[in-house]
Amino acid sequence: FRQTDKKRRILGIAMVDCDVADVARGDILVTSNALALKAMANNAQTDPSKIIGIALTAKSAGAAGQVRAVIKTY
Repeated sequence: FRQTDKKRRILGIAMVDCDVADVARGDILVTSNALALKAMANNAQTDPSKIIGIALTAKSAGAAGQVRAVIKTY
């Protein structure tokens, strides 16, 4: 991993399973309330304990799918 500052660390890049909502590049990914073991985009989320990472790729709405993401820990 590479430490980016004193509070945030980048763990790596991974494929993340997402729920049926659309995800755009740069979206903040959080744990989904709708589907177990899935992520969803929520750019309003500011609680670091709920943030999984940042989407590097996009997916359209309508079906669950995967996006590539930078996984972070705070």
